Amino acid sequence: MRNAGDVDAFPVIIATPALGATDMAVTVNGKTLTINYVSGPVRIDSEAQEVSDEARTALLTQETGGPFPVLHAGDNTVGGSGWASLAIYKNERFL
Repeated sequence: MRNAGDVDAFPVIIATPALGATDMAVTVNGKTLTINYVSGPVRIDSEAQEVSDEARTALLTQETGGPFPVLHAGDNTVGGSGWASLAIYKNERFL
């Protein structure tokens, strides 16, 4: 995934768990954020450093471990496990 900005971007990611998955991992540039005890789509807000359900009615941050995803300027690698799909809103920034 490419960050066209010229500084780090702090994305918002909507992760939909794979069928039967209760834990997810989102890895960006080799750094992994794990989320435990998921029961539906989650919203990862890297700038606010919060994880919640997609509707933003329940905070799940206490069920996470690892650093929040950061997209560096240029190319980035994205991977992980336990999710069926990711929607990534990059929040690119320019100086």
